[in-house]
Amino acid sequence: MSSSLSSLSSDSGEAAAYRRMKKNAKKNKSSSRVSTRMPADPFKPKKVKNAYTFFRSERLQDLKDEIPEYKDRLTKISKEWKKLTDSKKRKYEKMVKRDRSRYRKEMKKIESDYRAYVKANR
Repeated sequence: MSSSLSSLSSDSGEAAAYRRMKKNAKKNKSSSRVSTRMPADPFKPKKVKNAYTFFRSERLQDLKDEIPEYKDRLTKISKEWKKLTDSKKRKYEKMVKRDRSRYRKEMKKIESDYRAYVKANR
């Protein structure tokens, strides 16, 4: 999947499908308020993970053989996280900083591509 909007000018299938979904957003008639649900933007990068998410994904793999039940693994991981010292949490906080810088770089690229696309199609 392309992560830039530059493919919009060539009217790629992915961009065209996104525009179609956006145009044909279904109205939710089950509630008293009418709302439109927009599909997720396929060009937007994944959000920044937090430190616990990095810790959890690492520990889930480690405990897979030891504890077969997913719910039990999550319970154990959350207890471990609460007991973890600040010095050991720094490792995961560094991962968050790297992930945050990745997100910012990708967003800057998307924003600049979008500005160029709008400027070219005025």
